Amino acid sequence: MKYLLFIGTVIGSCSLFFSCKKDKVPPVLVPKTFDTLYPLTYLPVYPGSYWKYVDSNGDSTIDITNPTYELDYYLTAWGDTDTAYAPKYNGIYIWGYNEHESTGASYAIPMRKILDESSPVGSSWYIAQGSGTTYYRKITARDTTITIFGNSYYPTIVVEEYCPQGFPNTPWIYRRYYTKDIGLIKEETEFDGNVKLIYDYHINN
Repeated sequence: MKYLLFIGTVIGSCSLFFSCKKDKVPPVLVPKTFDTLYPLTYLPVYPGSYWKYVDSNGDSTIDITNPTYELDYYLTAWGDTDTAYAPKYNGIYIWGYNEHESTGASYAIPMRKILDESSPVGSSWYIAQGSGTTYYRKITARDTTITIFGNSYYPTIVVEEYCPQGFPNTPWIYRRYYTKDIGLIKEETEFDGNVKLIYDYHINN
């Protein structure tokens, strides 16, 4: 009888032991998922796309996007982070119409607005400051047609980059033209008079 009681005690102890071990199985970890920032209409920088240009000197250049969306994040003003997969265009992450040069850096700088498709002509915004100089961008035209090498590009938004504190004889520094469903089609540089014009492109959407 004592032997049977001993066996029962052992079996009960083993059952309790394995029951406790089972309760300690770690929970299944669910991997984090992040949103993907798809390009907007006036800057359709889809992964695997390119834009070819020729300038006033006859030199050719090409703007490209990386083949896949890449994980990027920035620090908010409250110390939190916002993380998403974004297209990378000429080495810069693009968040909609904002360019983000450095992963993890704050939203204010170097997150800079490239253009705005909804604000009226004359709207401007701050983009950067350095050595006491402040730089802005503004919309100088919208819904306009630009003709390049016999091809008409419409509708096009024109954005000027300028510095109100300096360069008194220079009302603008860069002037860029963005066409819906194509992107940058033309860029003018004031200080050297160079003009970059699109002649070929591929939007991989």
